[in-house]
Amino acid sequence: MSNLERIFNAYKKELVILETIKTGPVSDIFLCKYKEKKAVIRIDKTWSVQMKFDRSTEVEIINKLQPIKFTPKILHHDVEKKILIWEYIEGKEVFLKSENKKNLLELLGQTIKKLHITEVPKNTKNIFFKLDRIL
Repeated sequence: MSNLERIFNAYKKELVILETIKTGPVSDIFLCKYKEKKAVIRIDKTWSVQMKFDRSTEVEIINKLQPIKFTPKILHHDVEKKILIWEYIEGKEVFLKSENKKNLLELLGQTIKKLHITEVPKNTKNIFFKLDRIL
């Protein structure tokens, strides 16, 4: 039985897969219904472990950014089973056109400002590479 089948069987009472959004070497992403809510589920493959993604820190950061509405709400996560389920946010693809460029850039600037003034909790791990590792 594949990891996908194990996940689908384990969550069959709460999870209904609606469509595949993306499949890749690191994870599979699906549009779903989770506990009757429209959601997105990401199921990591073994590559995510080999690449040493720190999914628990990812969840911590997403939760810290939730109050400023910068991220979707996490509905469920299980680091051991390599799954993350978050709320689906309706939206549309945005294109920078001359008639909307100024408004979109202002909105982007306001959103980035919110992100930058959000205090980083003291116990949060540093997930960024140091320059001396790269050089």
